[in-house]
Amino acid sequence: MLYATAIGLGVLGVLVLLATLLLCLLELLRMVLLWREKERYRSFTPQERIFYKKDKLFWLLALWGMDAALGWKTEKTDRALTLRLPAVSEGEYQRICSLLEKTVYGGIMLEPFEERALDRFLYHLTGQDMKKSLGMWLKLHYACLKKRK
Repeated sequence: MLYATAIGLGVLGVLVLLATLLLCLLELLRMVLLWREKERYRSFTPQERIFYKKDKLFWLLALWGMDAALGWKTEKTDRALTLRLPAVSEGEYQRICSLLEKTVYGGIMLEPFEERALDRFLYHLTGQDMKKSLGMWLKLHYACLKKRK
């Protein structure tokens, strides 16, 4: 009986060690991927930056479980966002979409204050300024490991 307990604790210890190593590897991989993304972002032109942020916006919305696209059901998506994310104000998503349409469809570059509004909205979508479930935290924290569409 004593040997069975010792073996069970040994196996449990090995499993805990393996889980810890896996988490450390995931965090290291996450750090490398985020660093590479930041380095790539620095080389973007202003227009490439806006297109990158547009893609990131809809990718983050998909992580939150919202099917959205530029110019498609913006009012409905805006309502769903304000209900789901307390940091997002009513009409904010619609404003962000109109700013993106200005660049994507009109070829007009955003003013610095407009780009800051877009950045702030993206920050809200990362969920860093709110409480969320463990599952959502894990999804957002390790999102960089998932390939974007």
